[in-house]
Amino acid sequence: MFDLEERQSGTEALQSQYSGLFRNQPALESGCELVCDEIRKMERSALGSFLILKVLSRSGTISTPSALLRHLNIAPLETTEIYTYFLTKLLSRPTETVKWAFNSLSWVSQAARPLREKEVACAAAISLAIELKVLSKLKEYISADAFADLDLYAGVFVKKENDCILPFHKTASEFLCSAGLAQGTSSESGIIHNHAELTKYCLDYISRIHPRRIHHRSGINRRAEGGNSLTPEHQFLSYACIFWPNHYSERQKNDSI
Repeated sequence: MFDLEERQSGTEALQSQYSGLFRNQPALESGCELVCDEIRKMERSALGSFLILKVLSRSGTISTPSALLRHLNIAPLETTEIYTYFLTKLLSRPTETVKWAFNSLSWVSQAARPLREKEVACAAAISLAIELKVLSKLKEYISADAFADLDLYAGVFVKKENDCILPFHKTASEFLCSAGLAQGTSSESGIIHNHAELTKYCLDYISRIHPRRIHHRSGINRRAEGGNSLTPEHQFLSYACIFWPNHYSERQKNDSI
């Protein structure tokens, strides 16, 4: 990924991002130079240029460069407008999908440390399983390909680096919070959980999960660092045991504001 903090991305960087975003639509490769030239003329920041490409890659237009250019003329161009566009699309999905995506975004955007993909998959399932009172069936709610699912439904808000799922950019996390989602005011099915709720999820999970072959905190930590030796439903156990106090502390800070 090119440096999103640069004032403006170069032509090669834009074309590289175009190829990456449209890799599953090879018929549109011929439009790369034409579309990137148009975006360059807008003199947008590197972040703004990438987000515009992201919108185009999810536009669902027919496989012609001219169709992409027409969509470019009507697509949202400002950063906040683009985030709102993707948020609106997410909220139109089935309720279970929306809840799963927001559970994932809650952990990714507010975790005390970067979370590995398997940890995010488990954490998102924990929130949903606790809400549905089916924590004993946790494994049934764990995504087998968490980043691919998130990229499909909320890709503008996340990225993957070194097997960790991270906030795509600080502006993405800021948008989710400033939109009021952290307080649960946006949608009954679309809520970024606050630290108080994340603390509760950690403690409920710890109290109800019975770890196999794991007997103490240091053992949990050693096994979790490798990740692969844990069953899917135990992937989040190390984080929950070690970092629930962090979320509790953040909750207290927020209460005092």
